[in-house]
Amino acid sequence: MAVILAWSVMLPRFGMRPQVINWVFWSVLVRVMWEERLWIKYKWWYPVLMLLWTNLHGSYPMGLVSMGIWIWFKHKKDLGVWIVGVLATLVNPYGIRNWWEIISQMRLTGLYRETVNEWVPFYNMVEFGFLITLVLTLASLNMYWKKWKGWMIIIGIWMR
Repeated sequence: MAVILAWSVMLPRFGMRPQVINWVFWSVLVRVMWEERLWIKYKWWYPVLMLLWTNLHGSYPMGLVSMGIWIWFKHKKDLGVWIVGVLATLVNPYGIRNWWEIISQMRLTGLYRETVNEWVPFYNMVEFGFLITLVLTLASLNMYWKKWKGWMIIIGIWMR
């Protein structure tokens, strides 16, 4: 049932679009952050992930912000891993100019925001499957509230 529900929510968003790689990278990142043993084993792969992410799609600030929030709340001693990840984003054909382009794209308003489908907010395309998923997520939060960590909630809210 969960697979059918997930498929119904994601189907309109699937396709061979560059931002799909963002889902893969972010899923890997959250999985490693979620389990302590994975973090200990793979934490120095984070800069490699950021290097790949930076060179494949402009959504890499999502990985930096998510990891930054997580480091701040849970692993301040591993700040160096995050810093190396930030530096890894500079290894691309455009260098630091890539950051300026990302910042300028984030600040765009008007015609581009309204006409480029990938930039339209998720709530412009709400369907029944999404509403069911939202209800199940809220029910899960209610049932397991004490198990949720502050960093998980902040990242979830930031992701909208």
